[in-house]
Amino acid sequence: MLTPQEVSAHAFTKAMMGGYNMAMVDEFLDAVTEDYTALYNENTILKIKLKVLSDTVEEYRATEATMRKTLLAAQ
Repeated sequence: MLTPQEVSAHAFTKAMMGGYNMAMVDEFLDAVTEDYTALYNENTILKIKLKVLSDTVEEYRATEATMRKTLLAAQ
């Protein structure tokens, strides 16, 4: 996977008429797009997992509060 440093440091060779070699640019953009897509999908999955875990923690906190009240009442 490309690092941000590799993306910013990548240099394209100039074509004959002073522009960039379009094949190299397209190849590089394809690689960047592929990596970005993978990261975007991973980020989406991690956000979903974070939401599930946050909800679970909240459930445990509610259970803990109920247990504390029950223990105090039992004393």
